[in-house]
Amino acid sequence: MLGLPQSTSRVYPRPSNASRLWFLSGFVQDDWKASSRLTLSLGLRYEYDAPPVDKFDTVSNFDPRTGSIVVPNETVRKSNVNPLFPASIPIVTAAQAGFPERSLRQGDKNNFQPRFGFAFRPFAGNKTVLRGGYGIYNDDLTADLFGQLYGGPFRVTESFTNSVTAGVPLLTFRQPFLGVGATGSVTMTGLVADLHNPFIEQWNLTVERALTGDTGVRISYIGTRGTSLIYGRNINQPRASSIAFNQNRRPYPLFQNITIRENGGTQIYHALSTQLSRRFSKGLSFEAAWTWAKTLTDTDEVGITEGGPTLEDAYNRRRERADAQYSPRHRLVTMLIWEIPAGMGRRWMNHGGAADWVFGGWQISATYNAQTGEFMTPAFSGSDPSNTQTIGGIPDRIGNGNLPAGERTPDRWFDASAFAAPPNGRFGNSGKNILESPGRQALNLGVFKSFHPTEKTSLRVQATFTNATNHPNFGYPNLGISAPASVGTIRSIQGRDSGGPRSGLLAVFFSF
Repeated sequence: MLGLPQSTSRVYPRPSNASRLWFLSGFVQDDWKASSRLTLSLGLRYEYDAPPVDKFDTVSNFDPRTGSIVVPNETVRKSNVNPLFPASIPIVTAAQAGFPERSLRQGDKNNFQPRFGFAFRPFAGNKTVLRGGYGIYNDDLTADLFGQLYGGPFRVTESFTNSVTAGVPLLTFRQPFLGVGATGSVTMTGLVADLHNPFIEQWNLTVERALTGDTGVRISYIGTRGTSLIYGRNINQPRASSIAFNQNRRPYPLFQNITIRENGGTQIYHALSTQLSRRFSKGLSFEAAWTWAKTLTDTDEVGITEGGPTLEDAYNRRRERADAQYSPRHRLVTMLIWEIPAGMGRRWMNHGGAADWVFGGWQISATYNAQTGEFMTPAFSGSDPSNTQTIGGIPDRIGNGNLPAGERTPDRWFDASAFAAPPNGRFGNSGKNILESPGRQALNLGVFKSFHPTEKTSLRVQATFTNATNHPNFGYPNLGISAPASVGTIRSIQGRDSGGPRSGLLAVFFSF
């Protein structure tokens, strides 16, 4: 409205980088047949991925204890720091800060991963099998995460936030930047020095039962728990306050944002899965599987790189705990293949001739997939009620927000009146992923016909249809409560791979 920029930024490129890393792993495993009905599998794996280093040592980290930037050694500090970098910001060597010299973080040498599994046949006849297992795994810390150290004093990124004092703006479109190296203009990313590999436990218990020679049923419980997962935290974010934002409220006023990746995130997953299947026999095969699942996490990494998500409120990770966005409660997957029993080599009309050409060689396939909705988070935009230089975010929740299933329409998928922008002085109190998006379902069909004009040639004609019933699978609604005219409305449908509009394909294949 004032014709002024809200904020500006500029980047001065860094020298070339060349990361180096190495990885070591080994395992032992033994299967022990304890009895004719019980088999045990025992194993132990060890992994060590050494912290990456840069060939030229042009990396940097941040030491929260002193508010200093840490570089590998004195040579790098004197020769490679960008001359435009603000001289007011302290830069120390790894030795002075107590960091490992080249990698600037410790290596995790405690990655022992035991594994255990069993298979037990409780009854005679071998129609029933009970299987289970437990294992510990560690996530790798690869060069993608090492990229957090490639900023600092070698690649100068300056960000400026506009303000107006006595009618005079700090920034204008004619003068969008302050002088080079201005105080409070530098952003940093880094890693805690004792970063270690995330710790993941997996376990399962399955009962399988053969109903006939070709048909069986399986019921499984599956669990996963992740601890010490990686997330980002802006340690230079001031605490929420009713006092207007200013640079001096930051813990480190010489800097803008300082995003540090650290351990501490959690995730827990439970699932119950049932499956009925028939191996292909007598021209028929089918499979139907239903899964109920629930995933709770405070490090939902949808659309996020290996470094994990960054907290909106740097001092409240508990606020992030919620259903994982892309983990629907229910999912059904079915498949069927049926060879019509007519024609040569089949039950009926198997004498060749015209009947075989007309009725023989037909095959029908079908899949039907359905799932309940994914989880969504409403948001407001355009203001900073927490006064932390955080524009927009999670709103206040003053009602349920989810409409009864019978009231949800593309014009009003959720109750937008249940949300409001937070008042001055704090972040919003709504949870994350508390709304459910539209579910989706699709019936896919295929019809195939095979001909054999001669012994050495074959002709195959097929017609396939995705979402054959053209069921509308709606996309996400508009989640922005700051746009009252469109909030809660759906104006898109899923893509073809997720149950989009009906499509068909006719194809002919000739083999010789």
